[in-house]
Amino acid sequence: MINKVKEFGPFINLGQGVALPHARPDEGVKEFGMSVLKLQEPVSLLDDEEQRIDLLFCLAASDNQKHLEALSALTQLLSNKQVLKQLKDAEIIQEFLTIIKTEEVS
Repeated sequence: MINKVKEFGPFINLGQGVALPHARPDEGVKEFGMSVLKLQEPVSLLDDEEQRIDLLFCLAASDNQKHLEALSALTQLLSNKQVLKQLKDAEIIQEFLTIIKTEEVS
């Protein structure tokens, strides 16, 4: 994932401080996985101050269908500015998870 950003630029930057690094089966993914990293201090992708990130959702999909489904669900979730603000304001993991689970049901 890091090498893809070095090669293709900061395409993982979704805006508003959110990045979505992801990999597909043809890039070595063996099983589905997703993680999130919420930073207290933003980092700059490729040392570019215009590419500051403080929330990263990392996706590894074991097949193309899961890859597309997960990307779609995440972009839908993150396109809601109110939900995004709640995620960024969450101070403990349980609060973060509750926001995500609540949105999955809606």
